[in-house]
Amino acid sequence: MTSENHVPENRAVGQVEDYFHQYLHRTIMLLGRPAVDTLRGKTVAIAGCGGHGGAAALTLARMGVGGFILSDPKPFDEPDINRQWGASRQTLGQNKARVYGELLKTINPDVSVRLVEDGVTDQNVDTFLDQADFLVDCLDVAVPGALRARMFAAARTRSIYAATGANLGFGGVVATAAPDGPSMELLGVIEDEATRDSRLPPCFREVFVPEYLDKIEEALKFHRVPSVAVAPALLGTLLSVEAVLALLGDTIPGWRPPICLPHFLLVDLVRMNYRIVHVDECVAKSAPAVKRSETVTIAASVGDRRSLLSQSGYNTNLLPDHAVELDLLTDSWNEIGLADDCAVESPTEPPVAPPEEFLRGLFGYRHFVPVFRGRFAEALLARALAGSGGLVVSNGLFPTTRFHLESNGFTVLELRAPESYDLQGDEPFKGNIDLDGLRKLLAGPTAAQVKAVYVELCANASGGHPVSAANLRAVRELTRPRGILLLLDPTRAFENAALIQQREPGYADQSLAGIVRELCSYSDAGAASCAKDFKCTVGGFVATSSDELFTGFRDLTLAFGDGLTGGSRAALARAVALFPVWNRCSSERVAQVARLWEALHKLSVPVVAPAGGQGVYVDVRALLPHIPVEQFPTQALANELFVASGVRAAANLASPEQQRRGIQLLRLAVPIDRYSDEDLKRVVTGFKDVMANREQIRGLVRRSGPAGAGGEFEARYSPAKAAAEL
Repeated sequence: MTSENHVPENRAVGQVEDYFHQYLHRTIMLLGRPAVDTLRGKTVAIAGCGGHGGAAALTLARMGVGGFILSDPKPFDEPDINRQWGASRQTLGQNKARVYGELLKTINPDVSVRLVEDGVTDQNVDTFLDQADFLVDCLDVAVPGALRARMFAAARTRSIYAATGANLGFGGVVATAAPDGPSMELLGVIEDEATRDSRLPPCFREVFVPEYLDKIEEALKFHRVPSVAVAPALLGTLLSVEAVLALLGDTIPGWRPPICLPHFLLVDLVRMNYRIVHVDECVAKSAPAVKRSETVTIAASVGDRRSLLSQSGYNTNLLPDHAVELDLLTDSWNEIGLADDCAVESPTEPPVAPPEEFLRGLFGYRHFVPVFRGRFAEALLARALAGSGGLVVSNGLFPTTRFHLESNGFTVLELRAPESYDLQGDEPFKGNIDLDGLRKLLAGPTAAQVKAVYVELCANASGGHPVSAANLRAVRELTRPRGILLLLDPTRAFENAALIQQREPGYADQSLAGIVRELCSYSDAGAASCAKDFKCTVGGFVATSSDELFTGFRDLTLAFGDGLTGGSRAALARAVALFPVWNRCSSERVAQVARLWEALHKLSVPVVAPAGGQGVYVDVRALLPHIPVEQFPTQALANELFVASGVRAAANLASPEQQRRGIQLLRLAVPIDRYSDEDLKRVVTGFKDVMANREQIRGLVRRSGPAGAGGEFEARYSPAKAAAEL
């Protein structure tokens, strides 16, 4: 038998056009003829035509999908009859893919069917998805993981979605991988643990009937789990829904993006449970029992969100996590909500050396002092430099960095590149220091007061914009002869390096790590958070190549401690040891930010140009010119975005110079390796509504809240009255 065959047609020429629209008449009444005609031109590949694979094939054919690639090497046997729609006494011993191909022809005689009766193999996996628009994976759990991984990789290469499912009692699990999101390898970790330990993730017991899970776990090691007819029928339907949503896009009423990894769907019809969970919650070794599922809500209405916002004092910072459908408040995994002392990157723990060894290879400094958090690293650096005070020149430091310097007696002076204040300009390196301003300062009467120049990479105040290698090198040339320290915040250094690769001549062929080491080599010391470039919830460092500075840092930790437990130190080491993963993810984050920036720019949203490294920033003054500064326009915009879409964003804390100029920015922070482009489409949808109604957006009046730098995070507001109401 050849590996691929075609099902013979059983129709008369000329009968199909009328029949196609006749049998789909009621579908057309609901979705419209354009949607049905779109599905007619699509092809779905189904790897494994057993229970839910066969059910999905028949359901999709009845939805109007016009092409199928069916793969299965096995014949039907008696135990299949309890749950597989194509299995009957008449089809026993017949190849499953061929039987379903014939059944599809009885539904739509014009359907195109390519059969792969040898199944997906090492020999055909690279061509199996040729011409496919969507992949449904229903391969047996006994299929080698490497083969499935190659199939999923082929789907990503072709930029198509892949969906898979598993029966569990009277329900099951459905997962979908977007072509530009996390891959199915995430689920491979769960499956490997389940089959190895004969144990399903503990969180499943909150959804499914425990007695059924006990029986399934007993049989997992034999790859023959108990099942009933209901589950494959349900999974076939759920997989078909995700396929139709992906194939049609937002052309039908009520459309939503497919539920994509790192989230997946659990449904049980006996207990009537329906939950969306995060992969981290299900990986026992690397993310034990992290309750992330409650943060995902896809059914909240605009009215629900407005009510929740009112209850939260019109402050998105105070919203309960379960109300937020997409959280762009921060890109720090320390604040996103994973379990403490937990590095979630690796399903198996690599050999762990001290974190200093891995950090040294990444950043190039000779000495490292790991600490529990980036803010503590900033505090140590400022304390070690404290003495008689003086000036610290900066490119617009993060507020916590500025606070630590000023509380230790320093005066911080912003000397940002003048182009950074032109929010719509195309200058590629708006994070740069103003070199002309620095030269004038160092030639002037206050030059002796300058103790350090402090540069933040991918400067948050400038819209996440990078610092060029040439600029940092020039700063070093100005400071070294004068004995002025050059300090660096290398947080998000790899995103900065990725933008240098793209924008600075001579760096296109250099590695990210090589660029980062060059940037760090220009500095005397650095303090950084690890929770933004590595998906870990603990860790930062102070680093230097100076023996004298290192002694000062080390002595301070002897006095104050470093805040690290043995477990958190090992977690930090595991996180940074997986640098090749995050090296790739840093580049992917920069590309994802650029795509989101472009989508919002096309809507005429006044996004700060060009795209930065870790998020998209919106010029609030340009978007809401009718709301005066004293009525908190940035928070008002954050509120309306949440009401429109469930997306949480936040005001970007302005530097003193930005405050003087009246610059107000809304930050849409994009955490590394957290959301897919499908997830971020919610932002674009939300801004469509915001842009359409922006003239009706009201300002706010502050009603309560504590004083101090952090007071605005806990403040409560109410809508300002319109002019007509005064």
